[in-house]
Amino acid sequence: MDLVVDPVWGPWAESALACLKPGGRYLNVGAAGGDGTPFHVEWLRAAQLTLIGFSATRAAPADIVASYGHVASLAAAGSLTLPTATYSLEEATQAWEAQVSSPGKKIVVIP
Repeated sequence: MDLVVDPVWGPWAESALACLKPGGRYLNVGAAGGDGTPFHVEWLRAAQLTLIGFSATRAAPADIVASYGHVASLAAAGSLTLPTATYSLEEATQAWEAQVSSPGKKIVVIP
């Protein structure tokens, strides 16, 4: 992977970091899975990875509004596409298995 965008962190961070190719970037945008997690710092050095943190609380409100407006206009025009695989809540196990195999799609579980 070139880029991992992670809103979960927690125990899954280590596996996500391991998926990055040399020179890859890891963007953390949250910690829904918990804040404290160990990972091997040598992965950052050996693969020359970039670890980035982002929080919208540091972004200017006008920038957030402008960004949302831009993305919404792309979606309304039909030019924003995102490959997805949809699973029911009963299929959550299959969704996790699909995610492990990195299918290149956003996994969506619908309750």
